[in-house]
Order: sequence, then structure tokens, then C-alpha cells
Amino acid sequence: KVMLSDIVFDKMFAYLEEMQIPVTLHNSDPATFWDLSTMTPYQIEKGWYCGDVAKKDELFEDVMTVLKRYPNLKISLAHFGFTSDNIEEAYRLLEYKNTMLDVTPGGEQYNNITLNYEPWKKLISENSNRFIFGTDTDCVIYDSEEKIERLKYRYNIIKRFFKTTDEYDNNNGPVKGVGLTKEQYDKILGENAYNLLGARKPIDLDYIKFSVSQLSSVVATEHDKQVLKDIKNHFIK
Repeated sequence: KVMLSDIVFDKMFAYLEEMQIPVTLHNSDPATFWDLSTMTPYQIEKGWYCGDVAKKDELFEDVMTVLKRYPNLKISLAHFGFTSDNIEEAYRLLEYKNTMLDVTPGGEQYNNITLNYEPWKKLISENSNRFIFGTDTDCVIYDSEEKIERLKYRYNIIKRFFKTTDEYDNNNGPVKGVGLTKEQYDKILGENAYNLLGARKPIDLDYIKFSVSQLSSVVATEHDKQVLKDIKNHFIK
């Protein structure tokens, strides 16, 4: 329960800014996670209730405080930075030149954008270089049709929303695609990632082996153990 703007993190953020190391930050959660009556039984069972932590607007201002201190920080914020229900917050984040919003579809982002359609379409269209591709799929080896279909499912959600003006229901409510141009769409689906992360480089297998050996002794959750196992299977023969 230590905020990101706490002094304990200052040296870390200063280093990340100086070295221009890209940061991915999951800075908040959907607004519904602060009210048990608006959560599904599955969400409650997973432990996603946020009522015992800082409020959503406090978490947003926490990030803004970090950006004010380190305005050149290279950072991408997951799920539109959880600003899909407050477009003014999105504009505030994009005031910082190295801040990106990722387009990973959670449960409600595309629905919220549809509810405020024209302003959001304008924001995305005019700032297509500030949105980065993301899927939220698991870090697994795609060695079965089931796993491949799951990956395609997330990609197709994103593709439909940004490439078409289709109107449909995604089980959370109505959605309308923003219908970007090919140039804008290509930026979000790939080019912006290269601009943020830099050119692709050969994988350092020795570093991966070393990191896996270090992490093996500290990972605790079953999810993390499985991820580590998948990394071993993929990179370490």
C-alpha cells in the first residue's frame, strides 16, 4: 500500500527516465471494482475488489505526480490508463510526450468509449501515434488450436474496434468501432511499439537462463510458476 509517488521509488523512476527504459504500468482498475454491487461473482472470487485501497481518482493523480517529476519517462499505461470513462484524464496523460496508452480490451473500455463516441474517436484519430497494441493474453506456448484461437479472439476484438465502424454487443453493452485509416491503424497495431521499445534485437539466451535460475527460488504463485515453466520450455532446451 505504498503509492508510486512515494519517495521510496524516486531513484528508480529517475534512473528509468535517464536511461529511457520503457515502462509498462497497470495503474488502476475499472471503476466497478470499487463497488461490490457492480462486480460479478467471478470478479469477487478472483479478489479484484479495490475498496480497501486508494480510490480510483487518487491512483490517477498518483501517476500524474510521477509524470510531473519525471516528464520524459517512457511509459505505457495498460487498458487506456483506465481513462475510458474520463476522457479529460486521457488528455492529461498525453500532455507528456513519452506517455502511451495501450489498447488492451478489458471488460469495459470499448463500451465506455462508445458512450462518449465522437470525442474519443477524435482523440484516437488525432493521436494515433500515442496508442500501443496490447492483448492481455497469457505468456504461454501456443502449441494447440485452443490456445491459438484464444490469442486470435483477443486480436480480432482489437482489429474490429479500430478498423471498422461495426456496431455490436460485447456482453458488457454496446460497442461501435472507431474506423481508423490504414495509416492510423498500422501505427497502433505495430509501428508505435517499435517507436517505444526500439528496434528488435537478438534474444540473449544466457541472460534468460540466468534470470530463470534466479527467479525459480522466489516465485510463489501458481500463475508465476507456470509462466516460468513456459519460458523454460520455450528458451531453454
